[in-house]
Amino acid sequence: MGILSRSQTEIIPFDFSRDFAAVEKLVLQEEWPFLRSDFELSHAQPGGCSNVAYQDGKLAGFFTTHSFGKIGYLDMMIVAPEFRRLGVARPLYMKTMKHLAKNGMISYVVHTTNDSARIMSIVGFKKTNTSFTLLRREPHDQEIQNLCPVSQTNVYQLDADSAQELIELDERIFGITRQHWIRTILSQPETLVYGFRRENGRLSAALWLRPRRENAMCLDGCIYSSLEELGSLIRHVTTLHFNKRLECFASTYSYVHGLLEGLGFEQPNFFRAIGPLVEWHKGKVGNVGTAVNVQCLMWL
Repeated sequence: MGILSRSQTEIIPFDFSRDFAAVEKLVLQEEWPFLRSDFELSHAQPGGCSNVAYQDGKLAGFFTTHSFGKIGYLDMMIVAPEFRRLGVARPLYMKTMKHLAKNGMISYVVHTTNDSARIMSIVGFKKTNTSFTLLRREPHDQEIQNLCPVSQTNVYQLDADSAQELIELDERIFGITRQHWIRTILSQPETLVYGFRRENGRLSAALWLRPRRENAMCLDGCIYSSLEELGSLIRHVTTLHFNKRLECFASTYSYVHGLLEGLGFEQPNFFRAIGPLVEWHKGKVGNVGTAVNVQCLMWL
């Protein structure tokens, strides 16, 4: 029996102008809804590392990461079907992880679907009790919208002037300052940021809607001082955007998970077979991004 030949794999830094068209093709093949803006958000964070693998002049795979403090977050790794089992995944993974360590990372976080969980165990990650469930609500028609008028006067659309307030509220929930993350979100023109302000003007809850494929928006952030006020904000925003497909990776069995189900959100069929996304750690993460306060996947 013959043995498949393996060309030398070249691992180089991810470059948007050169690589993104081929990367996007792989993302679409795997049916993930992420857009260029999602990768740009990750790429803008200091300390991360994103690489691509080439064989025979073709993009064979990619691995994107970013960091918060000294914690490396592994975003997405996909190897093209025709290059699997041809020595691409291992050098791509190893070189990226080595670069993250060189950048000062001492611990790592990743989320997996059912089909990729075994791999993370092999490379030394430990499964946690934290998971996230994808929930989706299809667009409503105008008739339904008329039954749910928007009347919440405490809700405002926020811009860069609210950056410091958002950074402080985000730190309260996530457990570490993420000023580059928040400022990048505010700089993306298609991302909508909403906040709930109390009568004294204090920002007490916020979320952002990030664009996704098929005219969808991802409900993200969910930072708050009061769950009740966050709930009011979510009800307002989901009603306001009645004509959009809305999605959220909600923390499984959290307050937001239950609230969204009550608002008509459901798991898409494709996700029932592969989800939920389970969180894995390597090294000590502490309370960063893991506390019970976290209501949704806040970094993808």
